[in-house]
Amino acid sequence: MRNQLYSRSSQHNLAISIRGVAEGSTSKEEFQSQFWKDIQIIKAPWKILFFLWRSIQKVLPTKMALWKRRMVQDPLCPVCAKCDESSFHILFSYKFA
Repeated sequence: MRNQLYSRSSQHNLAISIRGVAEGSTSKEEFQSQFWKDIQIIKAPWKILFFLWRSIQKVLPTKMALWKRRMVQDPLCPVCAKCDESSFHILFSYKFA
């Protein structure tokens, strides 16, 4: 990533990186190292960067995370009711995200 503001393009590049880790094309350690290198050059408020970090670490209170802790009955997304509500699903599956 070049020195830029957070944009749909940078969101797309982040999604591709996340998908690569999910599919096993790169190790989690390699991804996290590259992620922090990339994220440091994005000109965004720290609260946005912290939110991105929390989403990568899977610590956002999504239905999937709550379901794993047995706090909700099912992990399905209430918007589409087709997929589990994960950080990736919320951030990259909808145009309004």
